[in-house]
Amino acid sequence: MTLRHLLALTAFAAATSLAAATSARCDDNVQQSLAIETNYAWKTNDGSVALLAQKTPTQKDEIVWQFHFGDTLTKPYFHPLNLPGGNTLTWASPDDHPWHYGLWFSWKFINGVNYWEEDRATGKSNGTTDWNDVRVQLDSDHSARFEMDLTYHVPDQAPVLTEHRTIEIAPPNSLDDYTIDWTATFKSSADGVVLDRTPLPDQPGGKAYGGYAGLSVRLARDAALFKANDSEGHIQEQQSRHRFRADAVDYAGSIGDSSGGIAILSHPANLNSPSHWYVIRDTSGPMTYFSPAVIQDAPRTLAKNESFTLRYRIIVHSGRFDAAGLKEISSEFSQK
Repeated sequence: MTLRHLLALTAFAAATSLAAATSARCDDNVQQSLAIETNYAWKTNDGSVALLAQKTPTQKDEIVWQFHFGDTLTKPYFHPLNLPGGNTLTWASPDDHPWHYGLWFSWKFINGVNYWEEDRATGKSNGTTDWNDVRVQLDSDHSARFEMDLTYHVPDQAPVLTEHRTIEIAPPNSLDDYTIDWTATFKSSADGVVLDRTPLPDQPGGKAYGGYAGLSVRLARDAALFKANDSEGHIQEQQSRHRFRADAVDYAGSIGDSSGGIAILSHPANLNSPSHWYVIRDTSGPMTYFSPAVIQDAPRTLAKNESFTLRYRIIVHSGRFDAAGLKEISSEFSQK
């Protein structure tokens, strides 16, 4: 895998706004003390970028978010995504699923080859996800932009699918909430490329855990008691698994002295909109996970040179969103 890492400290217009999110959130658990002005700084190396926060000169720097894209990894990913105060919302490489990487994107099967699970001995998948030409822009207002080109292929064979990915991160607001806008355009390199997943329980060969593929979040061990809400009000009881269609899902609760969570909005122009969702809340593991599972119901076959774009907004926030709040911020995102 080759990697070109270009850092450019240049000004660019932030592509996202937290105004709607702040007004729509249920703020009963938001501590007003979080509005204290925070000082931020960048930490960079050859394979990752982190935004650091420091509230007083005597406080130790805390990571706000960190994006990993080094050429020894199997997928680019975010970890940690943190709440104000340094409490971590994500979990990377837990023992039960070491191929879960905080906030990340992975297809499950492409032409029958598994790109998701990794061999526990080698740490590699049967299908390879490569990336190169990583462009990084970091701005003085502490917004960031990442662009990269990815390929999907069997080892030592030509790519069957390419991707151009853009990730734009807005600067934290007065409550230290922040958004990540994730845009990915995929293009097939051959005729009849099949994007697939483990079938659903009621389908031939189906499994109880079937349906996942795409953008995903594995929440921290300490988030085992978090609760999920969706924009359509489908989640009325906190069962171990939920599958439904909606514009947005929020997974939130309390960790340490902080209250907050992660919301994901799926753009209405996405494939199979309104999005399918797969939500897991298994406190025994614990296994707390959610995903806008774009091909949950059925595989997708692409003709040669066929392309499509997926757009998501991820909001790391204090407090929590109810269905009405999710509808409000989804409506704002749909205009982008």
